[in-house]
Amino acid sequence: MNIYDFLNSRSIAEHWKKIDYQPDSLETAWIVYFNSELTLSEKWKYWEEIINTMPDMEIIRRPNCPHYDSLHGFLNRFMALSRRFIDWFYDYTNSVYTLKAADNDYLFDAVFSSMDSLKDFISSEGFEDVDSFVVQKTEIDDYHRWPASLKLNKELKSICQDTWDYGSFPCNKEEDDILLAFEGMWFDFPVPFKKGDVIYNPYYKCGFDASEINGRTELFVVHNVGLECVSKKDKKWFFEGKNGDSTDMVFSGYTQWRDGTVYRETFSNYMDFEFYNGDFEGTQRIIKALSNYEKGLINAEMLMHAYHQILSEERAKNDIPVFFTHEDLELAGINIDKIDGLKLSHTPIV
Repeated sequence: MNIYDFLNSRSIAEHWKKIDYQPDSLETAWIVYFNSELTLSEKWKYWEEIINTMPDMEIIRRPNCPHYDSLHGFLNRFMALSRRFIDWFYDYTNSVYTLKAADNDYLFDAVFSSMDSLKDFISSEGFEDVDSFVVQKTEIDDYHRWPASLKLNKELKSICQDTWDYGSFPCNKEEDDILLAFEGMWFDFPVPFKKGDVIYNPYYKCGFDASEINGRTELFVVHNVGLECVSKKDKKWFFEGKNGDSTDMVFSGYTQWRDGTVYRETFSNYMDFEFYNGDFEGTQRIIKALSNYEKGLINAEMLMHAYHQILSEERAKNDIPVFFTHEDLELAGINIDKIDGLKLSHTPIV
């Protein structure tokens, strides 16, 4: 098993190869769980390989993950439960299924009586532009619990979602803890991201496009990563493994609202992020300025000038009067052809 191939982030995979980082058995199992491409059957195969070829170890208790004496035993129980869930999900007795596209949350206006009829619908319609689907199973007359969901890839094979929605799947408290245990784990993984780096998450979903807002990639400027985001008095808790969950693999930094203004926040999960090496256009030029400020390449005065200048330029483009021709705008003293880099956000009506 080449664990580097299972990392969602190519940037982190290259960094691990460079420093020769070898994850332990538990870390490897977690990486397999959170891989966004592997099908469930493939994950079962690699967990079985971990059991057969890697050392056993305990799983430390955390708020959202119980203590387990044996990783191997835990994986066997997790696989048995997930197989049971799949069998239950495909059993259409007293159930109906609904379908939506995972990439844009588009809900298809149809209800299906079985998974076979749902898959036949997908196959007959094609949906070449849809990379994955989310299927919801609702048991008829179930008034008390949320529907269960399952993600299907383009080949209509089951994929384990980051957070499974088990709905009315019959299981006890102990089994429920097992199914959610991976979500409660946390590791101090080495990552290549440092202060000032511009990164993005290809799997981040915002609006109608994955990793995009208004047709552009959502960018983040790194300020601190991982335990650097945690206060000194709380770091002991993290090292002892008694607090937090997978969302603690975080970084703090800056990103933008839709209008281009900047805000700072803590973001997760850094294991899904990549370095951004593309162009900076529109208000994203502010991200470039922030990056260079965090790296110490420009001072605060220059950053403030850039922030004001770029926002003013981009807002001016959106403030061009509508319903006028270019000739009318020229007569009014608005010479759009002479404004460097200006692109109309609308087409004037002639």
